Parts: sequence; structure tokens; C-alpha cells
Amino acid sequence: MIKGLLLLSLIYLLVTNSSIAKASPTPINVKNLNPIPFQLIKLKKAKKVFKKRKTVKVAIIDTGIDLNHSFFKNSLGKKKKYSKNVLPQSIDLTHGQSSLSGDLNGHGTHVSGIIKSINPDIQIISIKFNNPKGKGKDNFNSLLRSYKLAIKMKVDIINYSGGGLKPYFKEFNLLKKAEKSNILLIAASGNQALNLDHKKNVYFPASYKLNNIISVAAHDNNSKILPFSNFGKNSVHLMAPGFKIIGPMPGNKFGEMTGTSQATAFVTGVASLLISHFPSLRPSQIKEILINSSLKRGPTTIAHKHVMGGKLDAFNAFKSASRLTIKKSREN
Repeated sequence: MIKGLLLLSLIYLLVTNSSIAKASPTPINVKNLNPIPFQLIKLKKAKKVFKKRKTVKVAIIDTGIDLNHSFFKNSLGKKKKYSKNVLPQSIDLTHGQSSLSGDLNGHGTHVSGIIKSINPDIQIISIKFNNPKGKGKDNFNSLLRSYKLAIKMKVDIINYSGGGLKPYFKEFNLLKKAEKSNILLIAASGNQALNLDHKKNVYFPASYKLNNIISVAAHDNNSKILPFSNFGKNSVHLMAPGFKIIGPMPGNKFGEMTGTSQATAFVTGVASLLISHFPSLRPSQIKEILINSSLKRGPTTIAHKHVMGGKLDAFNAFKSASRLTIKKSREN
């Protein structure tokens, strides 16, 4: 079967309700970026205790990135090709070749901007895999190549906010390899309003049962799960802000996007801070910390919709990670 890309943003600008839409956002005054989502995750308090001990590498498998955007100045390498020994930080795999990535769509640029907003010192590796004019089979093969490249580059986190409704053995095996390589995969749960606890309702790769995969739902600015977000008390691990998030867009602009893609980027950003501060923690431990530290942050439901944890809480996550590392040091 051909696995199609379902990148998960609903764009509250000129285009709505499109899984992968060409966005032409109205410019937004960057001096008035909405601080609410960052306040909701207690980022400021977390940053007060954060200490960089490691530069974290994050592979963002998406629609590419606008290398010329002022928001990413000095954040990305611009080598045009990669070899066995020299790898750039922006790669286009969409036409069966390896070249410098761009982003006509805007989704990858926006997601990358959220992650960098949380952790400015992150090392972004943008891998463009989806060709809107390409066949589904070709895009899926590009996705597999993206996983392989991320593993080869020894990244710490893979951020992927696409997916499909059927599992694939090749994909599962690569993500299992990523698990063995201590790579965390943070994946969107999807925007179909499905209960993923039901066997007939699945969304991959978020639904693969691997210890290195974190499945993310989206909530609004009132901490209620968004009505279109997938959910599941046993299948979706936690929620994060995903409503009208402002971020960079192609053409040196800024725009709003809404969806589980944006929520996924928030979790990736916080996870990168944890890995940087606590480099000895394994992906399964980061996953456990993020889930457990979110549990006191309810509400986790809207009507009948539940998730395993609660709302992403960066400060609580740091406290949980500190307790875990102290316990480990005492045991040793």
C-alpha cells in the first residue's frame, strides 16, 4: 500500500481544513508574538533551572525549511550536498537526490520555528521528504530514507508530524533501530478526532508500540483538547499547545497555524531541553518524565476524550528529571 502524507496543521489564515496546504499568511508583527502557549507549559520557570550540557540534534522530517528566514540566522548549515563524511543541516530528499532544502509549503518552517523558540541552541537538521507532485510510493520511500539518514546522523530526536492509517513493516523496523540507537521519536497523534484506543482507529507512526515514541495531542489556550485532535487514554501520551501558534513562514514572514503538528513541536522543544540538561537519560526515561510530569496539569478531557497524561509542563518535567537522576546516582 502507498502511504500518503497527512501533515497535520489546520491553517487559520487564507487556507483552512487542508492536510497539506500552501500557506500564504498575512504578515504578523513579530513584536506581538502570542506568549500564552509558552506560559502554559511553564517555559520561563524551566529556563531558570536549565543548564546546557549537550548540544541536542533534532531531525525535523517535514516540508523543508526557509533557509533565508531571519529567524534561523546562524542556525543552519548551507552545504549543498552531503557525503559520507560531510552532512549539511538542510536536506531535500524529494526528487531522488540530496540537495539543499527549501520550503514552499511553510509547514516545516513553522514547526522548526516553534522548536527553536523553546531551545534556541538546538541543532536543527531539516529533512524534506514530501513532494506534493510526487507519487505516494515515492514519498514513502523518501520518508524511509529520512529515517535512515536521521539514524546515520546520530540525532537525539526525530520530530515527525505526518502519518497514515496503516502500519508498515519497513517503517516499524527503522523506528525500532532508532530505539536501539537511543533516538526519541515525537509524533503527532493526528487531526481526525479519533479515539486511537480502538483497534480500528490507528495513526502511524504515533501508534507503533515502541518505548521511544511519544504521541502528542493538541489543546487550546484554555487547556482543553482541541475537538479535531486524536486522543486515547492508552494510546496518546500527553497534550501540548496547538491553537493559533505564531511562527516563521517562508518569505521572512510570520503566521498562525493550528494542529497536532504544532503541539508535537512544543513537546520536541521541551524534550530537547531535558536531553541537553540531563544527557544520561534514555528516550524511554524522557518519555516517562514527560507523561508523569503532565499528570497534575489537567483537565485532560473534553466530553469523552482522554489522553494518558495531561498538559505538557516543562518545569514539572525538570523537577521529575532531577529526582530521577538523584535516585540513579544514589543507586550507583
